Amino acid sequence: MEFERYIQAAYGVGCHARPDERVIAAVAAGQHGVVSRGQLMERGFTDRAIGRRLEQQRLVAIHPGVYIVGGAPPTLRGRWRAAVLAAGDAAALSHRSAGAAWDLRAYSGRIEVTAPTQRRSRGAISVHRSRLAPDEVTELDGIPVTTVARTLLDLASVLDRHRLEHAVGEAEKRLLGSSPSLPELIERHRGARGLATLRRVLDHRRIGLDVPESELELEFLAFVAERGLPRPEVNVWIEAGERRFRVDCLWREQGLAVELDSRAHHDDGGSFERDRRRDTALLALGVRTARVTARRLVLDRDGLDLELRAVLSAPTTASSFAR
Repeated sequence: MEFERYIQAAYGVGCHARPDERVIAAVAAGQHGVVSRGQLMERGFTDRAIGRRLEQQRLVAIHPGVYIVGGAPPTLRGRWRAAVLAAGDAAALSHRSAGAAWDLRAYSGRIEVTAPTQRRSRGAISVHRSRLAPDEVTELDGIPVTTVARTLLDLASVLDRHRLEHAVGEAEKRLLGSSPSLPELIERHRGARGLATLRRVLDHRRIGLDVPESELELEFLAFVAERGLPRPEVNVWIEAGERRFRVDCLWREQGLAVELDSRAHHDDGGSFERDRRRDTALLALGVRTARVTARRLVLDRDGLDLELRAVLSAPTTASSFAR
């Protein structure tokens, strides 16, 4: 059974554990290897019994009152479950961490949880104080987590518009629905931070299609917004004769396409040649192509700003082309 792995972590392969140890391992098996003091005491373990196991390192503290069985390094899901346990009753994984759990964004930074009681953020855990309604919390792989809709509502308070668009687009592509729906939650939480941004994202008619797909696209769109440049369409298909090309960013009326280049994508000569043939085909339609690297986006922002403004303000002969 799954809990045998945690018995082996605490005692070693081939050792026989007493029934009490198998109880601990069984709880840990359903929680990615972690248990709380409260859970152990509910099952009859005393402070002294828990203390003895801590001294023997059969339990190792990961947060106050939360332990990993056997001391093996916890997985990311184990750290998420431990953080929820540390935050107390009715806590749930939320915000950026819930976004990562639902695969709406990459995981980064401290673990974020929401709890109804006043708990200080400490160490690797950031605690948001709020009382979550029962229909705003679900369970994902044994971890209490905010629903997709509630997660998007929370992300609106901590992400910029472009990253929020990306998260909403990922939710739509994966058909991650939830009840109550996101519009219902917006109505329920009228005073929530970030609602204006979230409403603009939802009003954007191409959401789910016109959303960035990479971190470099997110950084470029943030740069465009920061410099007050008009927002481009994102990931647009253009027909050139019998060929179709997808461009990263397009200012349709100005006839300008921006391709965001990474070294990994252009390390081989074939990619270089294909890109140039595509640039020539687009130019025949009156669409100019500018190539922007991650390095330039960091080191030459002012120069890039001036060049984009010059191209966007120049006359164009762009013909009509399909999406």
